[in-house]
Amino acid sequence: MRNLFDEYCVRITNEYNELGHKLGWSFLCTPRATLNKNSSIALLTMNPGGKGYAPSVKSYEDGNVYLNEIWDKNKGFEPIQLQIQALFRHLSKEIPYYNNRHKTLMEESLVSYFIPFRSKSIKKLIEPYKSRVFAYNLWKNILQNVDLKLIICIDKTTFHNINLIYKNEYEYTLLQHETMSSGWGRTNLEFNKLKNNNKQIVIARFPHLSRYKLFNRKASEQQLVGFIKRITSVFK
Repeated sequence: MRNLFDEYCVRITNEYNELGHKLGWSFLCTPRATLNKNSSIALLTMNPGGKGYAPSVKSYEDGNVYLNEIWDKNKGFEPIQLQIQALFRHLSKEIPYYNNRHKTLMEESLVSYFIPFRSKSIKKLIEPYKSRVFAYNLWKNILQNVDLKLIICIDKTTFHNINLIYKNEYEYTLLQHETMSSGWGRTNLEFNKLKNNNKQIVIARFPHLSRYKLFNRKASEQQLVGFIKRITSVFK
């Protein structure tokens, strides 16, 4: 899918310049090879964050940024990196092919941002409406060219838009919606199971794991195990 990858990067660059973004952009947090029909899991977060400009990144060819990239001083030891690693550790236990090989699962999954443009915070994103519209149209094209079974989000905006793409653009229908407690106050976990003919996909949402560090937290352990069993049932 090399040509499509290059096409997406050109589209991102052009829109970045058109909208006047200044802090750089990032597309894939995994190798470009994960943008293919064989990737069955995707993790999509809102947008790359940063206090200042950083060179734009098309893909991360050394594995997965949440596992191998050095943030601050240590490789893979920032709180959000540890949370994502724990998430994939749980996923790998439930997906027979990976059989507890969470690092392999992380490096073979499609990991990216819904909005590729960097900002200090989502509230400070330049041209937020136009950036979201661009992201919707970009992912409408991307998701049509991959064959995912599970998409994981950690914010409501991404979760909402990905569901809209499958329902409105691909004519998937809702089979099941579940909301479960996260074990952290009133913060919930949720997922939708969608169907189109003989295809099914689960779109799941966790709260943002940099704020709600649910994994490796005793009060949330039982809820997470149950939720992950539910969202990975599409593989069985």
